[in-house]
Amino acid sequence: MTCRDILNLKKIKIFSRLAYDSVKDIYKIIFYAVISFGSSIKNVTEEVLDQLQSQMQTMFPEYGGCLTLKIVGVKSKHVAERDIEVKREYEPAR
Repeated sequence: MTCRDILNLKKIKIFSRLAYDSVKDIYKIIFYAVISFGSSIKNVTEEVLDQLQSQMQTMFPEYGGCLTLKIVGVKSKHVAERDIEVKREYEPAR
């Protein structure tokens, strides 16, 4: 199952990198995304991070997390580069 399957997204391409910080007892995931032209960056980032946080808290309730979504481009005929980073940190669901 891919991240796209979990999020049920059609207008966004996502790639990710995962790291675990044993000192703070949290995991850190960085997602890189290219979104379609006309999509609201605010709505896309909010929806993606909400769904990812929900899935991660369900799978790993004992750990906190730091999710970072980096919008690296907007695709129309060509990909226009962007450098937008949205970060969300949360505590364990204990």
